[in-house]
Amino acid sequence: MDIRKTYLDYFTKNGHLQMPSASLIPAGDPSVLLTTAGMQQFKPYYLGVEKPPKNRIVTVQKCFRTSDIDRVGYSDQHLTFFEMLGNFAFADYFKREAINFATDFILNILKIPIEKLSVGVFAGEGEIPEDKEATQLWVKHGIPEGRIYKFGKSENFWGPAGDTGPCGPCTEIYYDFGKEYGCGDKNCNPLCECDRFLEIWNLVFTQYNFTGKSYEELPNKNIDTGMGLERIEAVLERNPSVFKTILFKNITGKIEDISGKKLTTKKDKNFSLETNKCIKIIADHSRAVNFLISDGVVPSNEGRGYILRRIIRRAIRFGRLLDINDYFLNDIAEVVIQNYCLNYPELKEKREMASRIINDEEKRFSNTLKEGTKILSQKIEELQVLGAKYLDSEIACRLYETFGFPIEL
Repeated sequence: MDIRKTYLDYFTKNGHLQMPSASLIPAGDPSVLLTTAGMQQFKPYYLGVEKPPKNRIVTVQKCFRTSDIDRVGYSDQHLTFFEMLGNFAFADYFKREAINFATDFILNILKIPIEKLSVGVFAGEGEIPEDKEATQLWVKHGIPEGRIYKFGKSENFWGPAGDTGPCGPCTEIYYDFGKEYGCGDKNCNPLCECDRFLEIWNLVFTQYNFTGKSYEELPNKNIDTGMGLERIEAVLERNPSVFKTILFKNITGKIEDISGKKLTTKKDKNFSLETNKCIKIIADHSRAVNFLISDGVVPSNEGRGYILRRIIRRAIRFGRLLDINDYFLNDIAEVVIQNYCLNYPELKEKREMASRIINDEEKRFSNTLKEGTKILSQKIEELQVLGAKYLDSEIACRLYETFGFPIEL
């Protein structure tokens, strides 16, 4: 199934205007470094300062979340770069219709059994009341109250995408992979860190504007939804790891070819948590690097340029842990471009520039690693003469601060 096309077709048939993905560099929004959600390009519509081309819109949006950089590799579900499927309504439909669309698409188009679904709703917090209406709507659609979880702001209140802006209570839809993927705790629920539950869709009922001090009712009630393409693909393939899906198969396969190491599961005899972590980090960051560069981000020591440089270097250093000592990111970039150029032609258009940037960064960081390794070896020899067994943390920190030498290495 082509999930992108299926999603866009469904919502255009239901009166939504299809619009292209915005750049990863937000236009006219200094509150954020990068586009983190589908709704960002529509903030003026939510605030009522501009009129949308249509009151119903659907997109597949390129997103990058810096908050997940350090989670990638340690989780099977988190990514820095991902594609967000989103349907939006501006002073048009609200909770009832949004939940109707979501259940119809999941149950009747994707054919996901309702028994596999759980949902979270806003429990109320501070000045904002509990979302009882959402609970009633889910019960009406066949979700029993035992699978409706009530959470606070940290889980079921979205936004703003920045310091101020549109926001509101949300309801999240979770897929249950089954007890065999769980932690064994009888109280295991969608917030558990195990692999049993996966959030697949977030429906945000955008009805407030956060000014930085208080929540003000927006003049119109709006809808903002987001479903991760990679996660819904994992669900359809009945695989809790997004890295084991068809979306990553060619990318992780290339990393395996270069490194001679395999991405494994816990059931495999040669399972290696460390190897898996490295492969997942390189796969995620390789995608992100090429999409960032194709949208005009260049490496630097500040802002979004620093984020790009950071993930390039992070991919390189985890490559070293897989014993990849040659330049390799451009080899993986070729696979990324082949996978995505039909939907994102800018990747192919900017390929030459991206190749040059990646090569320069690999060269620069390789020199850093050589210099740092030389100094590290000297320090280790000195410590061995003294009979010391451990490297002083001050030395490790100085190597990192002066040369950028990664502590992991």
